[in-house]
Amino acid sequence: MKFGGVLFLTIAVLCSACAPTTQTHIYRKRGDIRISKDPGRPLSVSLRTPVLRGPVQGEIDTAKSFARDSHGQQFHLSTAKIPYVEAYPDRSYFLTRELFLLSPAGVRHTGWPNGDWQLHVELQSGRGRETYEADFNLSFLLWTPFHGPPN
Repeated sequence: MKFGGVLFLTIAVLCSACAPTTQTHIYRKRGDIRISKDPGRPLSVSLRTPVLRGPVQGEIDTAKSFARDSHGQQFHLSTAKIPYVEAYPDRSYFLTRELFLLSPAGVRHTGWPNGDWQLHVELQSGRGRETYEADFNLSFLLWTPFHGPPN
């Protein structure tokens, strides 16, 4: 077998177990905020609230919440409940929602590009208004078990 064939076979074997994943790294945050991103899904954000899940826990005020990319462009946000979180009977102090970027024309985008982001989220509840902020980085990569766990 020629060198090119061996190289191709080696690359094919190494990449056969590749799984797309997105890493999130939070640099700075205000409030107990957790961020995660799965490929092909919107950003998921969990906010720790002072009360258990229920009507008093509140909702994200999308009129006052926004995301800003590394180029300084600001995006309005749209939210959606996550069905499996809402269906889970366990009571929690965390309010979890999917966040969508809105274009200036109001079109909802699922994707969040790689790079540095600033997130400002306002929560309006029966106990008043709370602010959550995070500076974070999103990076998409192809992970394989041969490289060890993703950081």
